[in-house]
Amino acid sequence: MQLTRLKCEGFVLSAHMCHNVVDAFGMIQFIRAIADLARGEARPTVLPVWSRENMFKPRTPPRVRRDIFPGSISVGVSTVDTTPPADMVTQIFRFGPKEIATLRSYVPTHLARSCTRFELLTAFMWRCRTVALGYEPGPDGPPVRLVFRMNARGKYPPIPMGYYGNTVLRPMVETSVDDLCGKPLGHALELVHRACRLSTTEEHVRSTVDMITALRAHRYLDVDRAFHVCDMTRLGEDRIDMGWAKRVGGGVAYVLDQMSYHLAFKNEDGEVTTLVSSDALPRPTLERLAEEISMWMTSDAKKIIPSSM
Repeated sequence: MQLTRLKCEGFVLSAHMCHNVVDAFGMIQFIRAIADLARGEARPTVLPVWSRENMFKPRTPPRVRRDIFPGSISVGVSTVDTTPPADMVTQIFRFGPKEIATLRSYVPTHLARSCTRFELLTAFMWRCRTVALGYEPGPDGPPVRLVFRMNARGKYPPIPMGYYGNTVLRPMVETSVDDLCGKPLGHALELVHRACRLSTTEEHVRSTVDMITALRAHRYLDVDRAFHVCDMTRLGEDRIDMGWAKRVGGGVAYVLDQMSYHLAFKNEDGEVTTLVSSDALPRPTLERLAEEISMWMTSDAKKIIPSSM
């Protein structure tokens, strides 16, 4: 951890974590404990719990689903793989109430009402990113994949209050370029929506444990053509009270991360806004991504974009 005092008498608290041990919720729990002590409390409000060995036991023999990252393995060379790090860039895209309403207008009414903001933006960014990367369409082409992180707390098995270990689930959606980009946005949203529902099952959690246990003994290759997304909007770091002053900002610090983060933000009018970072991409690809996103937001976009209605 690092504490940087500012001349304005504020400060910046930074933390670096080992993801093998702890996840984002566990890290926030740790920082909250520090905040409790900083305010003069005798002990943290939530005491730490481990007991991971008792909660997450692999099955014999293991049974790993294909819809869990990295459930299928392929090796391929893409533009992202061959671009030098110095030529890779990232960008933040802001989606406020107006932009969210525009995207919901592209999908069927039942999906627009039932999907979460994360599901909608994830499906949209996955489609736009695939277009920007210029993957070759065709029935025999390699698939594109979406991998997103989900918190297992509140699912199976029962995880006790105070558990700070890594409970990240990694559902993976796989489809063709034609299927993702040739069909309306509602189709991509349905794929994401279904994967979110399936990841809450006991079988999904147990399969994830089996997969992680197997990876300890076997080297594996990363999955090609995968878009990784992480929702950081519900961590609760905005409610941390150090007893010093009001928190004015924070989030994930990254330079060239191969992950797209969703961050919560309030604009100058107090409206809830979602900031979505791109993963590290070649500059021409990022420029095409920005153009694709902008096209969907124009008033006459429905004349050129297939409708889901």
